[in-house]
Amino acid sequence: MRFLPRPTYANVVATLAIFIALGGISYAATNLGKNSVGTKQIKKKAVTTPKIRKDAVTAPKLRKDAVATPKIRKDAVTGAKIKQDAVGTSKLANGAVTQGKVDPNLLASIDSEAQLKVLNGDGSVLGTLAGVLPSGIPIFQVIIDGGIYTYLPSGQVYPFTGPSPAYKNNACSGTAYVEADDQAEADLLFANLAGGPSRITYRTTAGGNLGPVSAWQFTKTTENVVGQNLWERDDTGACVPTSSSPFTGVLIALDPVTAPPEGIAPLTIG
Repeated sequence: MRFLPRPTYANVVATLAIFIALGGISYAATNLGKNSVGTKQIKKKAVTTPKIRKDAVTAPKLRKDAVATPKIRKDAVTGAKIKQDAVGTSKLANGAVTQGKVDPNLLASIDSEAQLKVLNGDGSVLGTLAGVLPSGIPIFQVIIDGGIYTYLPSGQVYPFTGPSPAYKNNACSGTAYVEADDQAEADLLFANLAGGPSRITYRTTAGGNLGPVSAWQFTKTTENVVGQNLWERDDTGACVPTSSSPFTGVLIALDPVTAPPEGIAPLTIG
């Protein structure tokens, strides 16, 4: 009979090592005491994101201030993930919310609701109050369609600028202009008005009779002229030379806009 060779000491040790290696995991899993493996027993970086069960780490399991801004992935926290009323005024840094971060339509709505209105005599809204000019009678500055217009308490649009703007022809037609002595004056007085609420209005006023209203807004278009003949409409509507004609200086072009409506007396603030 042939006998199998007796195992050497090295064979026994190797076999035991394999057994322990294969069975050690199940032993540890079944024989470790509760809470015997704590934070100190876990190797650094041994627990990675793929090893954490979904929704296993909830808010109550996080230490206060454990999740700071540098630990949050860019764009990870969206509006939908923030609980309503969770971010109050006290939690916002000074200057954190700038105008560029707020919906302009919301700002316009807030401004419109917060400001006083100028009311017609029948209670309807004429426009938003921009101010009241100091004078013997109250003269209202009213915002209508993005422009500021001057109104008498009787409801009429008041042509605060006097004669009409200037024109390059004796028919007072085409592009209307405002005069500036030089570019510095043009920049100072008019350049920043383009695109803003400032408006120029004109209407005939001779004999106390008020004619139709015309209105313009400023543009950024300027023109340097030398000895330019200019005309304007006077209070009767006649097209006459301007007092500065022939004019040397800078002309600022105007764009016509829809004329504001007449109000209904008496105008009030409400």
